[in-house]
Amino acid sequence: MSRTTKDQASARRGEVSGNGQRAGSFRLEPPGRRVQVPQLVVAVFLVAVGALVAVVVFSQAAARQPVLALANPVERGEVIGSEDLMVVYVATDDPINTLPAEAASGLVGLTAVADLDAGTIVTPAHFVSRSVVDAGEGVVGLALAPGEYPTPQLAPGDLVVVVVTARGSSESGATPRVVGSAVVFDVAELGSGGDRFVSLRMPAEVAAEVADAAAAGRVRLVLVAGANR
Repeated sequence: MSRTTKDQASARRGEVSGNGQRAGSFRLEPPGRRVQVPQLVVAVFLVAVGALVAVVVFSQAAARQPVLALANPVERGEVIGSEDLMVVYVATDDPINTLPAEAASGLVGLTAVADLDAGTIVTPAHFVSRSVVDAGEGVVGLALAPGEYPTPQLAPGDLVVVVVTARGSSESGATPRVVGSAVVFDVAELGSGGDRFVSLRMPAEVAAEVADAAAAGRVRLVLVAGANR
């Protein structure tokens, strides 16, 4: 073997270390998994916010109650049908006088006292039990000034007592006289001065007398308990 060949063999043996690895070689280690702290914080925050939103939504849903509302627009004087009603959910602390869903059957057949839009939350004041005039009854229309009717909130279905005042202070027996009771049939404003046109449903035998007294401005209405709503 030549010297050159021996030197090359020695060089190759010298490149191998005692543990079987080549001298000067290195091992590739997999990189360690680095934790991204900011991303972890954001993820935890989003999870917490999502849980909080879910709790709030659930709490609000649990605090709502089913009440009646109008599914269709209703005009004044129109009779309510079952197709005109729907159930919506509102918060229990709402200050309005609502009607529960189970009251729907009691509203069917009632008459609207005003024009109502679809979506209106139904209240007892929106309807009266009937609008037709029975046999032996009449409807009298009165143009009344403030003070001649009891309250600006007078509404159809209210029960009133009709009082006819004397024609003059010198008239014998000048004490105001109670003609009888009547049910408010309709109410409408007359101009902007507070005048009201009030229609009363009352017995036919006194309707003519009340109409005559109203023409002379001698009718006063007194609101009493027992509203027909």
